[in-house]
Amino acid sequence: MYIHQDGKPSFALLSALRIWATPPYQRRSISHLAYSGSQLSVDNEISVLKWISKNCTMILSNMLTVIEEDCFLLSTIVKIKNLHNPTELRKLLCASGGEARAFIESSDPQKGKSGSELMFSGKTKRVIDRWELAVQWRIRYKKILIDCISYCTVTINSLSSQNILAMRT
Repeated sequence: MYIHQDGKPSFALLSALRIWATPPYQRRSISHLAYSGSQLSVDNEISVLKWISKNCTMILSNMLTVIEEDCFLLSTIVKIKNLHNPTELRKLLCASGGEARAFIESSDPQKGKSGSELMFSGKTKRVIDRWELAVQWRIRYKKILIDCISYCTVTINSLSSQNILAMRT
């Protein structure tokens, strides 16, 4: 989908969906308005924004984790990167679960030295750095989808209230 980092749907997405949400017999006569960025009608705009919001919600619900879990995982990764003692790592492993535990167990931290020396090899540190970037990307992607849902909801509510006021006058 074409959604900007601030959660707003792109010009291209809105233009295409505005035309798509128009009855086929009207598309030719009003497509120039959609391509210029104009709202075709309040009902058209509401249906487009509802479609975008519904699809963003569906994408979020199909993800294996929720944003709160990813934020917790990211904080765990930061703690892992700052650990220099195998005992502290074992304690962290007991406290955390899922993805963090599986990763640490598969990376074999015992290859390193004990005491104040680092316990991860250079290769493992690079893998942890990439893992951290991947989790940061997941969080950002989910925030964009959540921001888009919020933007659509606020805009729909605004358009609906304007539509009601216009009907009364």
